[in-house]
Amino acid sequence: MNKKVIKSMLIFAGIAFLLTFFITSLMTKEKEEQEQVTTTLKQEVNLMNSLLKKQNIKLSNNNMKDITIEEDYLNDFKYYIQKSEKIEKADFDEVVIGSSDDIKFSTDFNYIKIMNNDDTQYFDISDKQTKGLQILIDKAINTSFDTIKKIQDINEVQISYKDKQKQIDNIKEFNGKIHKKSNISEYKASKLMDEVKENFDINIKLENYEIYAKTLGKTGLGIYYKDYTAYYEIDDSLYNYLCDILFISKNDNESDDAGYEWVQTIKVEDKINDIEEELEGELKDELVRYLFSEIKEPVEFKDYEFERYHLKLKGESKEQDITVYENHIKVNDKYYKINGADLIVDSVINNM
Repeated sequence: MNKKVIKSMLIFAGIAFLLTFFITSLMTKEKEEQEQVTTTLKQEVNLMNSLLKKQNIKLSNNNMKDITIEEDYLNDFKYYIQKSEKIEKADFDEVVIGSSDDIKFSTDFNYIKIMNNDDTQYFDISDKQTKGLQILIDKAINTSFDTIKKIQDINEVQISYKDKQKQIDNIKEFNGKIHKKSNISEYKASKLMDEVKENFDINIKLENYEIYAKTLGKTGLGIYYKDYTAYYEIDDSLYNYLCDILFISKNDNESDDAGYEWVQTIKVEDKINDIEEELEGELKDELVRYLFSEIKEPVEFKDYEFERYHLKLKGESKEQDITVYENHIKVNDKYYKINGADLIVDSVINNM
């Protein structure tokens, strides 16, 4: 083959290789840049998403530090911030600071700044949500169970019962008697309150404000601040402690359901759904407290109501049958008026 032809072919092949290499490099670089932009955008979206996915968020303000948002308020908090519009930056005075795991945030209720180890982003909170968010956070901080467990911030505790008053000298001991089990509804709180004839009023003084609490029977606690209220189920340690320091007989303060200590189990037959359950332990005690604290005087039963539940109370040497209607119960051939009697049984069974 002619040398000139071979040389031309080699030159052509070299040029083609260089062009191919250049085009491939350019395409690879563009792809990498697109992936980098996509990754950056994805991270930006995830900062807000990460906060919205958190189930344990703590808040701090000038008065209280690291107060857990109770579950009743968590979804509302997320509702108020989730539609906030991302902006480049905002300068504001931090009124509330929050944290959860690897993410932090701060807000003045108009703007929110969200941070992690890699990025900081700013969001403009909708004017429609600002007031609601402010009220919610005020409520979430001051009625959280954490507020009465921050012993280092408590200056004074005053206990009242009828005409008796006492200032707690050992705040640490008082605080150690309060053990949370769960958040409860207002309906359940009212049933717990009826468990005893009188409940204890508790005034907790902090540096800049006061929190009022009230025992709800032996195993409930209400926390009140301004017009806000939250209810919690606790064990009976606090109730027993308060009875002891104020020299109050626990038996004298019990309501009329005290005659059912013999009950060990309760067999519950749902007459409508044809379902049977057996209650024991705390659930058995809960049903006894709620149902029999409502018994007053027998009434004449004329109302047409569905027979909703049949209860068989069992002890070592005793049994008792009770029929539960919508707003009445039948005990030993006598009828007693109890508003929402079937709902009381239903609420206990649904806690199983």
